[in-house]
Amino acid sequence: MDILGLLILFALAYAIIIAIGTLKLLQLLLHPERITYANALTKGWPTQPAELQLNATEEIHKFEDSSESPYWNIQGEKQNGPIIIFTHGWSSGRYIALMKATLFTPYASRVILYDLRAHGDNTAKQSKLGTQETDDLLHLMNTLDQDNTPFILMGSSMGGGISIAAASRDFQAGNHRILGVFADGAYDDPLEPIKGQIRFRKMPVFPMVQLAYYHFKFWHNNLKDFHRAKHAASIPVPLCLVHGDQDPICPLEEGQMIADAAPQGWLVQFPGGQHGGLATLNLELYQNTLQVFFNKINISTTQKVNTHE
Repeated sequence: MDILGLLILFALAYAIIIAIGTLKLLQLLLHPERITYANALTKGWPTQPAELQLNATEEIHKFEDSSESPYWNIQGEKQNGPIIIFTHGWSSGRYIALMKATLFTPYASRVILYDLRAHGDNTAKQSKLGTQETDDLLHLMNTLDQDNTPFILMGSSMGGGISIAAASRDFQAGNHRILGVFADGAYDDPLEPIKGQIRFRKMPVFPMVQLAYYHFKFWHNNLKDFHRAKHAASIPVPLCLVHGDQDPICPLEEGQMIADAAPQGWLVQFPGGQHGGLATLNLELYQNTLQVFFNKINISTTQKVNTHE
């Protein structure tokens, strides 16, 4: 076989390897591991709010496409406080979010923990990587908005970005029911966490990430409006981002970009922090950051009341 023939053979083999790798990557992204009761029980995590001395009911929410998710409606300690909706990240779920719930209940009348599509016990078959999930969060808010109680949107990683995008769209729709947004490990660029996951697994980033991205963009959703910094720029309430300075999945610069774009945005770095687990790493800093965040919300709310008097 001549050199040209060998080159063609190698090119064909390379193309097949890349195609298989891209399909496997898409399968991973669109069908993440589901964190369910069995996972929580096996790992020794809390499986019900009652195990953390929290009063709660378990309810079912049906989204616009008829997919469903169970959610915990947890009673907060502040009777007249806002409703906090916490949106977890990719390949996570409400059972992992439950371990943070006691940090939020002092500030809320209710804390809502639910499963994103294709996560946990949500009945949807595919994740939409933070695109359609924004519609889902807004739909959940509309269902919970029965007595004009304001909302705080909180989220981790992909869930942080979903919270930012949902807040932006809600304000643009003329609503004023969100008092603030709190995002842990959020990112601006939809490619960044995919690259991070691939690097974390010590696999080559190029060209599989780009191919997977364009496949998703073409077949599932237009990602032109994804960038979270653009959404943050139209959020007129406090927006706090917490980010580990050693985050291998979503670099610190991604969170800083979002914070810089928001009119009332700021970022708190967690030294030595990676992607997730910041409250476990430094509970005191996390609690202090929450306190500052809610203090800013109270000041902002008071200013609005005074302005309208």
